[in-house]
Order: sequence, then C-alpha cells, then structure tokens
Amino acid sequence: MVGSLLGRFSFIRSRIPDTFHRNVLGGCLFIVFKDIVNLTYKYQRARHRRSRHVKNYVEFANEETFVL
Repeated sequence: MVGSLLGRFSFIRSRIPDTFHRNVLGGCLFIVFKDIVNLTYKYQRARHRRSRHVKNYVEFANEETFVL
C-alpha cells in the first residue's frame, strides 16, 4: 500500500521503476515511521511519569469519622 503511494510521485517512480522495489521501500519506511511514533510516545509517557509528584495527605486528628 505504501509502495503504491510512493509510485504516485514521479521523482520516486523515475528513480525506482520496479513496483516490487517500491513496495519493499514503502514497507521499510512504514516500519521506521511506526517505530519513531512508538518511541516518541514512550518518551513522552516516561517524561510525564518523571514529572509526577505525590501530594501530602494530612489526616485531621480532631475530626470524627462518619459511621453509618
């Protein structure tokens, strides 16, 4: 599918005239793009986890707990 999209560009079609080679190149580009997106997502998630902070919880000693 990506190889057929690459075939629509005349620059690529003139450089790589064989459909099979465009399909292989398209498959490789798809895998590289997918890996870049995956690594970017993991980096953003790790950065978000590093910036999290635990807030202090103060228990009020003189308040009674509600019993139903």
